[in-house]
Amino acid sequence: MPIQCIQIPAGTVLAGYRIESELGRGNNGVVYLARQESLDREVAFKVLLPELAAEPGYVTNFLREARLAARLDHPNIVQAYDAGPTSEGYYYFAMELVIGPSLEDIRRTSPEKLTFDLIFRLSIELADALEYAWSVHHMTHGDIKPGNLLISQETGGLKLADLGLARVSGSRTGDDIMATPLYAAPELIRGEKTDFGIKSDLYSFGVMLYELLCGSPPFTGSPEKVLEQHLYATPQPLLTRNPDLEPKLVAFVERLMDKDPAGRPESWQEVGAFFSAMLSSARNNSNETIRAIISSEKKRRSLRAVAGWLIFLLVLAVLGTVVFLVFRLQQLEPEPIHPQELDEKLIHLESGSDPENPPSSRVSAETPEKRESPVVQQQEVSSESTPPRRRRSGLQRLFNPPVDENVLESENRRIQRLFQSFHSQLPDAWRREAFLVLNESLRLMLQLYPLDMALKRVDRIELSPNANERIRWISNGPVSGTLRIPRNASPLQIAGALGAGLFEANARRLGLSEDLKSEFAGAFQYFIEERLTGKGTPDPDNRILRLCNHSLPVFALMLQEPRQLKSLSRSR
Repeated sequence: MPIQCIQIPAGTVLAGYRIESELGRGNNGVVYLARQESLDREVAFKVLLPELAAEPGYVTNFLREARLAARLDHPNIVQAYDAGPTSEGYYYFAMELVIGPSLEDIRRTSPEKLTFDLIFRLSIELADALEYAWSVHHMTHGDIKPGNLLISQETGGLKLADLGLARVSGSRTGDDIMATPLYAAPELIRGEKTDFGIKSDLYSFGVMLYELLCGSPPFTGSPEKVLEQHLYATPQPLLTRNPDLEPKLVAFVERLMDKDPAGRPESWQEVGAFFSAMLSSARNNSNETIRAIISSEKKRRSLRAVAGWLIFLLVLAVLGTVVFLVFRLQQLEPEPIHPQELDEKLIHLESGSDPENPPSSRVSAETPEKRESPVVQQQEVSSESTPPRRRRSGLQRLFNPPVDENVLESENRRIQRLFQSFHSQLPDAWRREAFLVLNESLRLMLQLYPLDMALKRVDRIELSPNANERIRWISNGPVSGTLRIPRNASPLQIAGALGAGLFEANARRLGLSEDLKSEFAGAFQYFIEERLTGKGTPDPDNRILRLCNHSLPVFALMLQEPRQLKSLSRSR
C-alpha cells in the first residue's frame, strides 16, 4: 500500500518523473510540479487518491479516459502526456504545466478582475474547447468549475484542465459523487443512466456563471444539503442578486441551469455564439463614450474653424471702419484729434458700441487706465470659451473649455445607475455630494481629452468591507475600471480615484513612472476641490502641484508637453 500521496516528498522519482513541489488538490488526486527526466521538461503530475486506486473499476476508467484525453489537441485544453501505474503502487497522469492562476484563484483573491470582458471571453474559449472535445472525440468534462479553468500567464488565454477525468456517479448505484457538489447536475445526482451528452456540463457551466456574476453560488450549505437543493430548490433570481446584469444574460444563465436537461441549450456552439454577441456588445458599450467624445471634439473643432473665420472677418470689418473714419476726418479737415480720444474710439469700436454716443458708464473724464479696462475684461471673458493655446499668456486664464453636455449627462446617468444597488447603504447627503464630485471629474476628463489624453470609464462600483480605507480605483483593462468605496470615505476621494485611472491610461504615453501615480491622483483631486469650493487644499509634498504652482492651466500645459513631468519620474 503506497504512502498517502499528499506526503510524497520532493526528489522522489516516479515512473521517470521527479517530484519537485505540490501544486494543488482536486476531487480525485493531488497535482505536483514534476520534471520528466527523459525530456527534461516540467509537467503537472497528478497522482490518484489511494482510496480510489483501491477500486479496480475506477482505475480502469481512469487510465482509459487519460488515454482518450491524450488525443485532444486544442489550444484551450491542457495537453495530456502520459498515464499509468508506478512500481510504488501509484496511478498517475502527466500533463502540460500551465503557469498562471485558476479562475477560482481570481474569484477568491482578486474579484475586481472578474469583468464582463474576462467572463465573456473565457466562456467563448471554454465553449470552443468543449465543442471540439464533444464533436471530434465524443468527450465531456464532468466537473466544470472555476478551479479547472486556468488562465495562462504567458498568453492570457484559457486552459481547461482535467477534461475527461472527472466522473459523476449517482448515489442510487452506491457510488460516490466525484464532481464538486456545488456544480453537479440534477440528473447525475439522481444517478440516471441516460446519456445526456453535454447537458450536464452545461448545467455546471451555468452554476459557475451564476457564482461569477453575483459573487456566490446559487446553493450553499453542507454537501448533502447542496445536492438536495440542486434537485428540488429554485435559486434566488440572479437579477435580484445583481441588478446591473442585462436581462438577456440572466435569461441565458437561467436556461443553462434548467433542472430539465431538455430545457438547456442544444450545443456548445450555441453557447459560444451567445457570448460572442455579448462580448461584442460589452466592448461597443465601453467605447461608446470615447466615440461620442471624439465626435464631439470633431464638431467643436469645426465650430472653432468657423468661429476663427468669423473673427477674422470681424477684425477686417473693424479695421476697414477705422480706416474709413480716418479718411473721412481727413477729408473734412476737422480739428486735430488727441491720441487719447482716438484710443477711446478704438475701445468703443472693439467693444461694439457707438463711438459717437458712448454709454454713460464711460465718460471722457475717465483716466487712461480706466479706459483700458473694458478691453482687458473683454479679452478675459472671451478666453473662457476657448481652450488654452501653447503660449505663455494663456497660462493665467481659466482652463474651462466647453464639452458636449449630452455626453456628460449620459455618463452621469449611467454612473448613478451603478450606485442604485447601494441605495440603502449610503446616506442621501453622501450620494448627492458624490454625484457633484463625479460630474465635475467627468467634465475635467472630457476637457483634457482633446489634449491627447486617453480616458477610462467606470463600469463597476462596489462597497469595500474595510469602512475606513480610502476610495480606490481598480483597473479592469485598458478602457475601464472599478470604484471601490468604503462607507466612511469622503466623496471628494472619488476624484482622486478617477485621477488614478487617468494616470494609468496615460502613464506610458507621457513617459511617467508608477511612483507618480498617487501624486497625479492627488493633483486631480485638488483641482476638482478647487472647482467645487473655490479653494483646494494645498499639498506641499505633492511634486506635481508644486511644479505647476497649483494651477490647472499650467497642469494642462504640462500634459501637452510632459518634459517636466518626466523629469519628476527620473528624480527618484
